[in-house]
Amino acid sequence: TVNYSVVAEQTKSFLRDQSVNLIETLADRLAAYLLETFPIQKVTVELRKFPLQDAKYVSATVTRTASVG
Repeated sequence: TVNYSVVAEQTKSFLRDQSVNLIETLADRLAAYLLETFPIQKVTVELRKFPLQDAKYVSATVTRTASVG
C-alpha cells in the first residue's frame, strides 16, 4: 500500500530540486524516482505546461515499469 499524501509531498520535493529544459526529461526522471522510492510496480506520469496562447496545453506522458530482480 502506498500513502498518496507521502507520494505527493515527495513528488513536490523532487520537482523543486530539478532543473531541466524538456518536460519529457522531467517526466522520465520523476517516473524513475517514484519507482525507486516507493513499492510500486508501474507508474504513469503526465506533465502539462501552458506555454502558448493558441494551445490549451502541451504534455508529456511517460509510463515505466519496475525491473524485476
